[in-house]
Amino acid sequence: MATALETAKTALRISHSKLDDELTRLIDAALADMMRAGVSSARAVISDTGEISDPLVMQAVITYCLLNSTEETNLIDKYVSAYETQVEGLRRQSGE
Repeated sequence: MATALETAKTALRISHSKLDDELTRLIDAALADMMRAGVSSARAVISDTGEISDPLVMQAVITYCLLNSTEETNLIDKYVSAYETQVEGLRRQSGE
């Protein structure tokens, strides 16, 4: 399975390593934001191998990276809305 960084790079169509540090920070920030919002820390975690096993969490991380990587205002609003919806769904599942 691919690491969270590799998966995010593929989703953002990045094939070089120049932005790896920035993307790693965004991934960490997304996970921290999800936990702040009430998503279970058991779901929002990167394993020792760098993987995020929950595909819904990984998709929210990708959306967070997209919203923080684009400069197109009309896309930012859409990504924010999508991210908030994804996190809310994860939070509700965590509360069960």
